[in-house]
Amino acid sequence: MNRFRELRQEKHLTQAEMIQRYNERYGRNYSIPALSQMENNKRTPEMPALIDFADFFGVSVDYLLGLSNDKQHSALQGQDGEHFLLFDGQIPPPRKRRVVNTDHADRARTADMMRASLNHAHYKIPILGAVSAGEPIEAIEDVLGYEYLDDKYEGDGYQYFALKIRGDSMTPTIMDGDVVIVRKQSTVDSGQIAIVLVDGENATAKQVDVSPSGITVIGHNASVFAPRFIPNAETKSRLQIIGRVMECRRRFA
Repeated sequence: MNRFRELRQEKHLTQAEMIQRYNERYGRNYSIPALSQMENNKRTPEMPALIDFADFFGVSVDYLLGLSNDKQHSALQGQDGEHFLLFDGQIPPPRKRRVVNTDHADRARTADMMRASLNHAHYKIPILGAVSAGEPIEAIEDVLGYEYLDDKYEGDGYQYFALKIRGDSMTPTIMDGDVVIVRKQSTVDSGQIAIVLVDGENATAKQVDVSPSGITVIGHNASVFAPRFIPNAETKSRLQIIGRVMECRRRFA
């Protein structure tokens, strides 16, 4: 038996209270009926969501699934305590949910299948709700949750963070509610998508086109954000590049 109900009750939360807090913290859209199925061992979330549930309760994935009595260490975690993902930084297609039998042998086989799918170690970065001018990334307190990166990013000398996109200015490339993975850097090549601060507005994702006379900041939805040209003489005062967008992740709850 998994421990979804037990851990929820330990937090003195109703199903409605728990699912609301979980969805708000991790940017997901689970329902109360879905939580009921989990608590009755009729449904197991996909691995990224399962990791988030374990983080929400402050336990290991194995403990949450009822496969271990050790709250802290999970066989689905690396030796350093970091987690893994089932996909390599790509937007996963919608998939049918796995129904897990309550029989211990079946649950053990499910865990073995999960472990076999984990090919690369991942480490986590914060999902930020907003970025302001002059504020160090590590000092931002508006943390909505965490994303997990492929180990190819680790040790490359750059700092990474995730940002939850708000608005439709980059539709259809990046949608409202998407999470983008950002490599912190102050310049980008022409044509790349970056997180920018323009004219004192909130940080946002935009395409940056560089020309000899200046920089044009472009939203892919011109009806929401018209291209804005900034001449070379004004770039320092009007434009700040926070980092380059490396990935876009879209959740299918």
